[in-house]
Amino acid sequence: MTRRQLTRHEREQRIRTFVICAVAVGLLLVVALPAVGYYREVLTKGSQPVVTVAGDPVVLDDFEKLYGYRSALLDSQAAQLQQFAASQPNATPGAQNPFTQQLQQLQQQKTDLDNDLVDEMVDQKLVTQEAARRGIQVGRDDEDAFIKQEFGDQPTPVPPTPNPLTPSAQTTPTAAVSPVPTVDAFARLQTTLTNIRTMNEADYRRLVVDPALLGDKLQKDFAKQVPATEPQIHARHILVDSEDAARAAKGDIERGIPFEEEAKRVSKDSSKDQGGDLGWFGKGKMVPQFEEVAFAMQPGQVSDPVKSGFGWHIIQVLEKDDNHPIDDARRQELAQKAYRDWLDTTKDDLSKKDQLVYSVSSDKFTWAHNQVDKARGVPLGTS
Repeated sequence: MTRRQLTRHEREQRIRTFVICAVAVGLLLVVALPAVGYYREVLTKGSQPVVTVAGDPVVLDDFEKLYGYRSALLDSQAAQLQQFAASQPNATPGAQNPFTQQLQQLQQQKTDLDNDLVDEMVDQKLVTQEAARRGIQVGRDDEDAFIKQEFGDQPTPVPPTPNPLTPSAQTTPTAAVSPVPTVDAFARLQTTLTNIRTMNEADYRRLVVDPALLGDKLQKDFAKQVPATEPQIHARHILVDSEDAARAAKGDIERGIPFEEEAKRVSKDSSKDQGGDLGWFGKGKMVPQFEEVAFAMQPGQVSDPVKSGFGWHIIQVLEKDDNHPIDDARRQELAQKAYRDWLDTTKDDLSKKDQLVYSVSSDKFTWAHNQVDKARGVPLGTS
């Protein structure tokens, strides 16, 4: 082989090698890219964040487990209410079943569960972080006591008959009733978790029990900061439907009719039987429009008509005390307010610092729902 032929042969060999390598790389990409996508979307999907709170992520796996638990409780409550509704025939043709409104509330809670659960898990992260800063801890004995309280022997629940004249309170999920009667609370918990299929006992303790206990202990810590006294007033009022009616009531009082008699005669508030007396109360107890006027008044004064969402008020302040002792119920109320205000303020501050980062998407919610459906062996899209 001549030198020219050898040089040509080497050039062809290099081209052939390049082509083979290029084809190999192409085939590798064809195989690797879907594999990487599968790895990201399936094998590591659950580790992706839903929201990150001060650098601490809430991962999709935990969201899916808690979603499965909460949705199962809502489904269980809805099934029980449907049974009660079926056993309560309408008193008159066309009358609404008294349990319909409660069922509608449960359905709305199920619709809102994704976003509500993200908000709940943000609060849980904040509570856990703040509890750690304050040295507040939850022990195994605390967890066991919680489980015994939730799953211990209790009377069979009977839903109260709804009052059609007053709005029903939002139904709060409670522990699902085990279909298999057991005596031991932990056995009952295991039965419930087996039926739900999305979390084990360790998950339940971490995602349900510990946040609840830490939140309760943190609220008690806030209660220690509540002062023993606060500014309060003792007042009474007359509530009517229109400004004209309110002016007429004040005119009667100015003409000498005792306030309490006028309240009993024209007020539509439940306090009318006590002459409109509301007792002692502090700030935050009444609606803002009422409170703003009442706390600016002096004892003995009667206000002009005051409009609120309830109607029109005539207010009379009877006493004022800048250092009125607070009872246990008021102390708990102020502690809860301080706790809620702290949560709101902390979230606002973190948002301003870009330390509260939401990574939610319909794709992630769908993945979580599908994982729950797969665990329960039902068609995808059921949850």
